[in-house]
Amino acid sequence: QFDAEVLDDGRMRCIYCGRYFNPERLDKHQQICSNLKNARPKGPDGQPTQTCRKVFNAEAQRVGGGPCFVTPEKYEQKQKATQMALQRERKKHQSAKWRREHEDFLAACRAGKGDETLRTPASPAQHHGKVQCPHCARYFDANAAERHIPICANVVNRARPPPSPGPS
Repeated sequence: QFDAEVLDDGRMRCIYCGRYFNPERLDKHQQICSNLKNARPKGPDGQPTQTCRKVFNAEAQRVGGGPCFVTPEKYEQKQKATQMALQRERKKHQSAKWRREHEDFLAACRAGKGDETLRTPASPAQHHGKVQCPHCARYFDANAAERHIPICANVVNRARPPPSPGPS
């Protein structure tokens, strides 16, 4: 049950479902809404089958998995689970990236102690998983490289690519 409430624009709240209506339609709505509340039996868990509000889950409708209208509690649980999964994935990716960069740094330090020819400013390990554009020498992710390389091939006024490291 909800308390009667009036909004600034004049709409009034239904005491059964909590939705807002114009004052001239509220009486008719409450007659119907009270019949629905009283006519519907309680579910197997003892809860009323017509609840006050449900949240529309567009993802469930789009994917076709599960009900589209869920209670706010279930929707909140699903959102938290999704956020936790994303955080775990990000943390895993960040730790792997940190470890890779750390190993590259250690390799550079070891190379610096030894032979001077081992030093390379842009080693392939630094661009792990990236594809180099043959036209502008920039590095891209595989999906971005597929889009970039055909466009870059048609560029007329192109800046010169950076000089390649050669023997000094």
